[in-house]
Amino acid sequence: MLGLLSMLSRLQRNHRIEASPTESGMQGFIEPAITTFSDSIAISYPLRPVRSAFKSPDNKSAARALLVLFSDILAEIAASALEIGYLLRGAVGMGNLHHSGGVIFGEALVEVVDLEKRLANYPRVVLSPQLAYGPDSIEFENSFVIRDCDGVRHVDYFARMFTGRLKTDAADRWLLNAVEIVTENLRKLEKEGKALELSRWTWFARHFRSGSKRLEPRALGKFGDSLDVIPESW
Repeated sequence: MLGLLSMLSRLQRNHRIEASPTESGMQGFIEPAITTFSDSIAISYPLRPVRSAFKSPDNKSAARALLVLFSDILAEIAASALEIGYLLRGAVGMGNLHHSGGVIFGEALVEVVDLEKRLANYPRVVLSPQLAYGPDSIEFENSFVIRDCDGVRHVDYFARMFTGRLKTDAADRWLLNAVEIVTENLRKLEKEGKALELSRWTWFARHFRSGSKRLEPRALGKFGDSLDVIPESW
């Protein structure tokens, strides 16, 4: 768990956005606010400063750019969590929020907590209706948003779990360890008759394998033949 917390601190530094220089002339940065409590992780960016930094014409454009950043952040968290046998579930929203100094509250938090409970169901991070549907929704590229078979749109962190590990010298070892963890959970949960947990790990296994198939050809060699052993079910 300490490794996961260290990773979150690194993510905060690595995913900061360049902003206007400060009054002293130093380069300004916008860092994501990250708070952990119980088994939850809350991550947010202030939309107005981000819109200015990206020179976005409106909030929708800024939110879309942030979703690309979030997909990378979620992939790193998901990959690290998987290493210790945990899956990721949550929601992404846009709205009023206070998030500073480890204190977080506001309507955006209330919305995503409700969405995580009612809609996420599987190890996915779903988009709020404001972001995903209707005339005010954001237009997405297939590279970072998936429309699931039940119509729910969620962040595609699966392929990015692989690409994030390409920056290391142990991509193949990470994958083999991940496959072992997924396979063991599928086997154990089926044997114990835990249908709900089994359904979630099976869902994850299928999307994990599907994510590997979306890798660019030049990235495949880094993982060797280990991609072939990713299970879809047990």
